Amino acid sequence: MTDPLLRAQLLPQEKPPKDRYNVAYIVFFIMGAGLLFSWNSFITAADYFGYLYPGAHIDRTFSLAYILAQFTAIILVINYGRRFSPAARITTGFTVFFVILLVIPLLDVAFIRDDKGTFSTLAVTVGLVVIAGTMDALEQGSLFGVAGELPEVYTQAITAGTGASGFIVSLLRCITKAALPRTRPGVRESAVLYFLIGAAFIAGVLASYRLLRQLPIIHYYERRKREREGEAQSILHLENGQSPVRCQRWEPNAGPPSLKNSPASPLQRDLSFDAYLSAPGSPHSPPSPPVLVELDSPQTAVTFWQVFRKIWLFAVMMLLVFLVTLSIFPGFLSEDVHSGLLGDWYPVLLITTYNTFDLVGKMLPLFFVVRNDKVIVSCVLLRALFFPAFLLCLHGPAAMGAEWVVFTLTAMLGATNGYFTGVLMMLAPKRVDPHEAETAGTVMVLFLASGLAAGALGGWLWLL
Repeated sequence: MTDPLLRAQLLPQEKPPKDRYNVAYIVFFIMGAGLLFSWNSFITAADYFGYLYPGAHIDRTFSLAYILAQFTAIILVINYGRRFSPAARITTGFTVFFVILLVIPLLDVAFIRDDKGTFSTLAVTVGLVVIAGTMDALEQGSLFGVAGELPEVYTQAITAGTGASGFIVSLLRCITKAALPRTRPGVRESAVLYFLIGAAFIAGVLASYRLLRQLPIIHYYERRKREREGEAQSILHLENGQSPVRCQRWEPNAGPPSLKNSPASPLQRDLSFDAYLSAPGSPHSPPSPPVLVELDSPQTAVTFWQVFRKIWLFAVMMLLVFLVTLSIFPGFLSEDVHSGLLGDWYPVLLITTYNTFDLVGKMLPLFFVVRNDKVIVSCVLLRALFFPAFLLCLHGPAAMGAEWVVFTLTAMLGATNGYFTGVLMMLAPKRVDPHEAETAGTVMVLFLASGLAAGALGGWLWLL
């Protein structure tokens, strides 16, 4: 006798439109770059702020201010953020980023005298950093949530974009710094130019987001999301006519199976393809086997803890990744290691090295994704070895303090940070039901911010 739970009314689904010329991928990449652009702009201008505020431990101060503001704001977004649409949160965040990057050069021109900052200008600057961290929290969960409703390659585009942000900002700082004299007035003039170009970039990100919302592929997945939230399609019925017990939907296979046969996975790919072929109205020669997506009842409210229980391991690993990274970058690299050969270029080049390899790491999931949980956990835990390695650069043999050793360790720190951030952000939304993707993005961003906050606090321990 056929198990009634396996007898489904399966409705054919239209194929998602193609991302012509990879426009959606490119826009998500650009928005990922914009997401951390203001943060990277502050920390990469370490030479400029160091001249204005000597002895203020400026990168450590910025890190702590930004990250604690971000962490606090994420808590508020979790509780109250759904009162506003993702589009409103994303647009507001980028608009405020644009204003912040304009205010910094205006502050320099209007209030900095004799190439020295004052307590008031420092307080205003730190206040702007706090606002930037708040806006980051406002839009980051929404942006990853929107991408999480699409195939996972678009989440990878955002994480790659965040890596590109650091690389672009570092390259911009190197160009503007090299273009003007290595004097205090020259550093200030180059910084004014640097922040103005950054503001123009954010204006381009806002224009790109307007384009994204018009793309057919975005309209398709937004419509699918509304269907999931408002209708119970393709419901499995019991033979005796009882109420439906769960919802399922056939969807196009967007990529290689990542969680096959996993009991915790919402993507059940081990059902017979013959059942699909025999369903009324289904195509007879599909290009690839479809995916049967198990959905919670559309009437079930999505809660933070409900989603956290599904992805807690990935969330904790995200925290540990950034705990290690932010304990070393940017404070240790910009303040604690020195080079007589490179002078004030040394922190700029170290930050550029980190950002470059962070970008490389975030691009690697395009070609290879580690999907084994044990391997991911082992690699993340091994990153703790960066602590004794960098400690030896300060207090070990003279050879360990050589520039090439510090650059090599910095490259490894950036590459591993980028890769595991990308992998965790890609896999987490696929461990939950599609309508929970935005909440999953918020969970991951919360733990990312928790790691950032813990790392920012840990960065001060190097001064002991």
